[in-house]
Amino acid sequence: MDKIEAAIISNKPDQSEINWNDFNWPPLIKIFHFNLSELQDPQKSFVRLLYISYLFILGTTCLNLMDNCIQAGLGYPKIRILYALLNILIFNALQMYIFYLGYRGMCAHQSLLKWYRILHLLAGLLWLTLSIIDTLGWNGFVRAATFIDQGQDGLVFLSIAESLGFLQSFILTPICICGSHKFVFDTIEIIEKCDILENDFIFIITILSSRYLLLTKYVSITHILQFGKLSSQQIEQLQLKLISSIINSK
Repeated sequence: MDKIEAAIISNKPDQSEINWNDFNWPPLIKIFHFNLSELQDPQKSFVRLLYISYLFILGTTCLNLMDNCIQAGLGYPKIRILYALLNILIFNALQMYIFYLGYRGMCAHQSLLKWYRILHLLAGLLWLTLSIIDTLGWNGFVRAATFIDQGQDGLVFLSIAESLGFLQSFILTPICICGSHKFVFDTIEIIEKCDILENDFIFIITILSSRYLLLTKYVSITHILQFGKLSSQQIEQLQLKLISSIINSK
């Protein structure tokens, strides 16, 4: 019976003090739990970056409301104020949910990180679009160019500021998404040698599943888990046995 020394990579910080049922955020409506002080670096720095990304959208949509109120006061269609209010509700809710997916995924449920990355990527493309267009109350670079032609210097400044806010959110998108990947395999924990299987083996580095690969640059492995010509059901049984041995060793 072969023995291996396996290393499992965990992305979760100590959650003993995190009470996910303590709904304390955002202020007033309080539908999520969020407390930055419960985290340690580097997780804390990553979540702070996600939070900054959310604040950029909050600030930019509020600027959009102010901009459209000023435009309505100068004679532009007052429907732009309604658009701005709807934009605040819809797009802040979207970015808030994206932030929470990344935060909760990093701390508790790694499967959420996949959805976080997909949604944040789509949102990033949306922010880039909103930094350009002139429609439905948005004041992108196209509208700024219109105000330049009209000699409306104050509105030019506000439109450019709004566009830069969305552009900055777009720039933060790949930074946040790339930053989320390093927490998939963050803390190395060496597990005691465990019995696996006796057979003719070939080398393969998949241990828990195709999503959880052991990366050699992060771990020191005496023997890499070796599988022979096994069926998918047999491989699943080995994976469950390895997980069980890991749990029992703690």
